[in-house]
Amino acid sequence: VIVHRAEIVRQLASQIRAQGISVGIEMAEEYSGVEPTSEVIPFQKQNSLRGRWSRPQVVVASVQTLVSSGARRLGAISKDNDFSICIIDEAHHAPADSYRKVVNHLKEGRPDIKVCGFTATPQRSDKVAMGSIFDHVGYQYEIKQAIDDGYLVRPRVKYVVVQELSYESCRTTAGELNGADLHRVFDNELLLHKMVSPTIELAGSDSTVVFCPNVDMATQFAQILNRHRNDCARVVHANTPVDERKHLFKQYE
Repeated sequence: VIVHRAEIVRQLASQIRAQGISVGIEMAEEYSGVEPTSEVIPFQKQNSLRGRWSRPQVVVASVQTLVSSGARRLGAISKDNDFSICIIDEAHHAPADSYRKVVNHLKEGRPDIKVCGFTATPQRSDKVAMGSIFDHVGYQYEIKQAIDDGYLVRPRVKYVVVQELSYESCRTTAGELNGADLHRVFDNELLLHKMVSPTIELAGSDSTVVFCPNVDMATQFAQILNRHRNDCARVVHANTPVDERKHLFKQYE
């Protein structure tokens, strides 16, 4: 199972273990069924290594780990691997070079391997076809159906109009608002104050997640929230240290 975020790696591994299935993790200092070593150990040899290590039924891997440092970790999966299925989470990322490298490596050793992707956002903004990886859509479950079946809550939307906020100067890049242009738009503390006040009013005492378009805005937004309500907000972004991320998510829970 290939994923792109550390939290998802651990979450998936935990949920699979709860079903009584053995799981290994390939991410950073964590290895699936073999201790860290300076040499590349082919996967099929790991069963006999030191006698006490065994290959798990499922391996959940970070795509970044597999392809970083010259793809050494990917190379540890031997060309004659015995994986029968490769599952890609957030499969709209699958056309990226990193995912292609992993899939191609697995297919070289086992051409009949099944590649299955799951995503809630199949329409890529850059128009790169997911058909370059997947042959067909096996199953499609629409949001309305999931709501009707009770798996998702019906959304309740509240609009807050901030008169001074305008996106007219923002260009579009690959179908999304340009990041640098957005950065300039939100580099305005008065504007953020006008967004923070209604956020606090609408959230009340509920635990709340605020998504921001860049780290600077998220940092400023949290600072202003904390001025309005003492020590109520924290910032999490891609470069937040792993231990701190774990602590913050635990606090949020």
